[in-house]
Amino acid sequence: MSISLADLAAEVARNLASAEIIGGSAFISTPLLYPGGAPVVVRIDAAANAFFASDAGIGQREATIIGADRIFLGVGGDIAKRFGVEFDQSVFICRNVRRDELAPAVVAIANASRSAVELSAYRHAEKSAADARDLMREKLATVFGKSAVTSAYAMRGASNDEWKFDAAVTGDKGLSLFQVVTPAAQSVYGAVARFVDVSDLAERPRLVAVIQDRLKTPRLRLVERSALTIDLSAAPDRWRRAAA
Repeated sequence: MSISLADLAAEVARNLASAEIIGGSAFISTPLLYPGGAPVVVRIDAAANAFFASDAGIGQREATIIGADRIFLGVGGDIAKRFGVEFDQSVFICRNVRRDELAPAVVAIANASRSAVELSAYRHAEKSAADARDLMREKLATVFGKSAVTSAYAMRGASNDEWKFDAAVTGDKGLSLFQVVTPAAQSVYGAVARFVDVSDLAERPRLVAVIQDRLKTPRLRLVERSALTIDLSAAPDRWRRAAA
């Protein structure tokens, strides 16, 4: 059965967004997605001679789910300015929207809400990773002594690329390199790249991946195949064996 390109394009356009009326408000589900995978939804309410559009506080809810609600509240104002909307406490809004302005208002609200959650998620992940590195270094210093621990240790791999590791321990049995691995995919792949390149050296150090959250870490098998793994919460004796 043949279909014209115009009809096909119209069908695709209809499937990109959907609308639902709930309690007198219209909710537009857009093609945009929050980091957690939920669609970005914009709420439209009728006001006197105009309309009111908002993200209905869904952006803050998404940020709260990942523990980044405070970051969200801090970045919301600047992001609102970037997209030409308002940020009222925790909600992105457009006031006094004319009918012919509704479509661009929905686009602006949706992009602002998603961008705020994405930035909040990124900063939250960065802080979480930094906290994990600090905790790891404290544990290493406690177990091996401060003089044996070096932070941000650099080493060239077999490819001649230089890699920075979160910590190194120098002991009687040689050098051990430690790298924190968070649940972020880029953390996993970055760690594996380091481990594989350095492990190809003729005289390779001991390589240890410090897992922040084993259950949430994607592609954990890749990490386990390229380095010894240890949980960040492991007992001191486990840390000693890791560098033995």
